[in-house]
This record gives sequence, C-alpha cells and structure tokens, in this order.
Amino acid sequence: MEFINRENAASMAYDLGLPDVVLGIINNQIPERIADYISTPMVYSLDAAEQDAYGYGRILPLMAVANSSIVYAYDFSRRDYFGFFWDGDIESRYESWNDLMREVVARTVDVVWDDQDRDEVFEILLAIFDGFEIDNLEEIFNDICNSSA
Repeated sequence: MEFINRENAASMAYDLGLPDVVLGIINNQIPERIADYISTPMVYSLDAAEQDAYGYGRILPLMAVANSSIVYAYDFSRRDYFGFFWDGDIESRYESWNDLMREVVARTVDVVWDDQDRDEVFEILLAIFDGFEIDNLEEIFNDICNSSA
C-alpha cells in the first residue's frame, strides 16, 4: 500500500464530493469556529506501516470529534461512512453523509449544551456546522432533543 499524506487524502475527499470544510480538516486547517468540537484525525501523522494497519487506501479518515476517541472515515470498499475507535473497533456505520453528520451533530450537542437554552444551542450548531452541507440541521437537532427528553 502507498503512503497517503494529507494532500492525497484531501484530493480523495474532493473526488468524493465532500464539503470544502472537510478538506480543510484533513489538511489541519480547522476553522476557529469548530476547533473546540472537531479535529484532524491523528492518523495522518502515522508512518506507512501504521497507516497500512489502519487500512489507508481502503478507508479515508475524515475527522475526529473533540473529547472523543472516535475517528470518522469513508470506506471505499463499502461506499459508506463509519466511526472507529483507536483500538480498531467500529463504533457504527452510516449510509450517507447526512447520517454521519447526524451522529457528529449529536456528539457536538453533548459538548455544547451547558447552561444555554435550546435556541442558543441551535444557533451555536448553525455556526459550527456552516459549510458541512447538512440536509435539514434543524430537523436533526429537534430529533436529538426529542430523543434525549
């Protein structure tokens, strides 16, 4: 397997049609508004042998969620998205970008929600996820709130 650097990974993400903000995350150019919530997966600092162990080339790590050991990635062979833990266990699979982003939004809500009211949390989410091309963020947020009530 060939070593994949950030530039190659960003090119693959571009070819998949992922939002520009994801290309920036891969390149460790994280917008300030999301830096407390989403980060570049540390796997991009691995050497070729370590990358091979994680399946680079077959998967494309996209982002990690702050305060979490989960990395979200695209699986080229299954043509879906998934989350995995550093020990290699798969957290869950997602059929579409929007399904994946629903999970990322839910994890971000857990980090964001403190003393704010519901409207304030939603405004924060709008700022964080601007550019992520999420279909109907408000509906996702309402579903998350209703399922945790």
